[in-house]
Amino acid sequence: VVAWENDAISHKAEAKAYITVNVPQAGGLQVALEEAELRCEEITNLKLTGRINQEDFKFMLSNLNFLEALNLKDVKIVDCYIGGELEDNVIPYEAFWRYPYTLGNIMPTLKYIVFPDNLKKIGSYAFRGTSLCHEIILPEGLTYVGDHAFDNTDVNSSHGWGSLGIWYTNTMRRISLPSTLKYIGDGA
Repeated sequence: VVAWENDAISHKAEAKAYITVNVPQAGGLQVALEEAELRCEEITNLKLTGRINQEDFKFMLSNLNFLEALNLKDVKIVDCYIGGELEDNVIPYEAFWRYPYTLGNIMPTLKYIVFPDNLKKIGSYAFRGTSLCHEIILPEGLTYVGDHAFDNTDVNSSHGWGSLGIWYTNTMRRISLPSTLKYIGDGA
């Protein structure tokens, strides 16, 4: 267990500890957790290093049912679908949400996310139905946020439209938009 990085803004000034797991080969998150003798139901705060892909996102969605904080700052994301094509440095389409809303098909406990610095795109519906709240810091270099990417979260609810098509709420303290952002989808 490693102390949470000193990031009081994006973590609501709460002290956290998280488990750091290195995934040496994309698609190997499950194996990495098994080798570290970590039980999915005990993981609430997780930092990933190494390489992850679409299969690792599916594994997180299906198995890390109590995950509250996810730090992807030092991970390389490869081979994920967004817009029908495999790409690197993207959060895939429906990463933490699956239609329809059914038990086990959303990650309602996910409250905090730290994005990798090299992130280029966030897929449609990526965080729909999660509990992301308070602050979202999108990294410089991000060019695309897909339709409904943050729909039905504490970041995005029915309080009204903010600038650039981003919903706002009373719980959202700040959303940092990079200067490189070229597209924000409907209901994002």
